[in-house]
Amino acid sequence: MSRQNVILALSDDLLREAFKGIIKGVTDLNVVFNATTNAELSPGIIQKAHIIVTDQHFGINQSPVHTHSAETHAWMIIVDNPKLFDVSAWNMPVKAFITRDCQLEEIQYALHSLRNGKKFFCEKLLDALSPDTDNARIDINKREYEVLQKITQGKQTAEIAEELFLSTHTINTYRKRLLRKFDVRTPVELVVKSIKEGFIQL
Repeated sequence: MSRQNVILALSDDLLREAFKGIIKGVTDLNVVFNATTNAELSPGIIQKAHIIVTDQHFGINQSPVHTHSAETHAWMIIVDNPKLFDVSAWNMPVKAFITRDCQLEEIQYALHSLRNGKKFFCEKLLDALSPDTDNARIDINKREYEVLQKITQGKQTAEIAEELFLSTHTINTYRKRLLRKFDVRTPVELVVKSIKEGFIQL
């Protein structure tokens, strides 16, 4: 795969330096421009990049710059508080949402996903956006239920991660949560109890 260019449009100096270091560790990605303000970006600069990493405070969503690249670039948005973040406010096709406190593995996986034209949403953001189910016996949210469905279909961690646009690390986290919430030790026991408790219909 050819090398892909990245623009860092981040308002926070420490965050920008951290992402420079992270991107150095990702094969085939290269930072070509660092913007500290919206005014530094122009359509010409934007067109040099395949991936644009920005944060919710940078203001790029209100700039006409993003209209030059909304359909042709992969955007990653870094969110401060996922519970207060309105995804619908972003009128561009963002392909990745992460939070400031995402695990390093998740950030790297998000960059890999963007490089390969796929979407990614970090675990913390999904948890904040996923309402809990109404089942009073065992409390799981929408994303945990999706993972549970995949497990009962016999799918492995890597396959589930691929289908849900998540990292294998995140799927393993959900697996552990489900085992704990259903008070079981193995995936087989999880499937049996999820059927018994009415979460999964045969």
